[in-house]
Amino acid sequence: MALLGRPDLVEDVAQDVFVRIIENLEGFRGEASPVTWIYRITTNLCVDRMRRRARRRSVELTEELEQALAHGPSTESAVASREQITRLLRRSDRQTIQIFIHAFVDEMSQEEMAEALGVSRKTVWTRLDRLRRRLRAGLKEGG
Repeated sequence: MALLGRPDLVEDVAQDVFVRIIENLEGFRGEASPVTWIYRITTNLCVDRMRRRARRRSVELTEELEQALAHGPSTESAVASREQITRLLRRSDRQTIQIFIHAFVDEMSQEEMAEALGVSRKTVWTRLDRLRRRLRAGLKEGG
C-alpha cells in the first residue's frame, strides 16, 4: 500500500504475486528465506506497476495538453506561440504540465491547484513563476 497508494492496485498486485509464486515455485533455490523471496517478487511487481502508470499518465497528459492548446485563437502568431508552448511543456516534468493545465486551461487558483496536486501553494507559485519565465524567454527568442 505504501508504494501503490490505492487499495484496488494493491489487490491486483497481491493476486499477481500469488500467480508469480506458483509459476516460479520450482525455481526457488532456497538461498534466501521464502519471506525475502516473496518480498522481492512483491516489490518488483509494485515497481513495474508504478512505471506503467507513470508512462500511461505521461501519454494522457500529452494528449490533454495538445487538446487544450488546440482550442485557442488560430491566428498565425497564436499558432506559433502554441507550438512553442507545446515544445517547452514536452520538456517539462509531469507536475509542471499539470500546473500549466490547471492554471491556463482550467483557470484554477493556486490554492485549488495545491490541493488538487497535494503540494504547497508555494510549490505551485514557484513552478508557475519558472514556467512563465521559460515561456517568455522562448517566445522572445522565437522558439
